[in-house]
Amino acid sequence: GDVRIEIAGTYPRHYDREPVLEIFAGTQRIASHTLTRPFSVAQVVTAQQLRSDGRLVWHVAPSFVAGERTGSADARRLALEVTTLGVHAVR
Repeated sequence: GDVRIEIAGTYPRHYDREPVLEIFAGTQRIASHTLTRPFSVAQVVTAQQLRSDGRLVWHVAPSFVAGERTGSADARRLALEVTTLGVHAVR
């Protein structure tokens, strides 16, 4: 059936623009949200959209590699601090 995904959190203050969160079901982009600080996004994904391969993927831009900012070997690619992530059945 249909689901509602909820994502909330914040992002680093040093971004020169507000990040954009894109949500994909398989290879199909189903939503694009420009995020405020802090942000909260709720998105309904239909059963039909999930049928492509059953996966939800999200992409955020901009992002950065932590070690490039700190001069360390930290290779994590970071973009958001997520405080809430939920997937709920829509009834």
